[in-house]
Amino acid sequence: MTTQMKSATRIFSEFVNHVHSTLRLPLHSIKNLFPDKPSCLLEYHHLNKGKTKALEIRFDDYGITLSCLFDKNGLCEFSSLFLDSLEDIGKYICFLNESYSYNAQCNGWSLTKGHIRLEGSKDDVAFICFP
Repeated sequence: MTTQMKSATRIFSEFVNHVHSTLRLPLHSIKNLFPDKPSCLLEYHHLNKGKTKALEIRFDDYGITLSCLFDKNGLCEFSSLFLDSLEDIGKYICFLNESYSYNAQCNGWSLTKGHIRLEGSKDDVAFICFP
């Protein structure tokens, strides 16, 4: 099945599984999940707080970037999906509403081992996954 033949909702469902599966994994394990995809390792230096690493994995065929932020132990503590286009955002929100229970306390949907919520502005959004 080609990329064009898959529905937007089905593709998004697969990416929700991807972003969810990266939580609490070390960097090398996440890179091994997506060996054929371009990636970028970033290191942020914070004044008086040390440094933080982030990994971005690009899925050009789908217009999505998966980003993981690592804690001081090198485990993914937050992962995000950044979308190139907001065209199907309504379908994605409907999918989450139909597939997962909404948790008002975390302002997002409850997954098996974490939560996912929508953050951003009218022009730029991300689905953030966290424990």
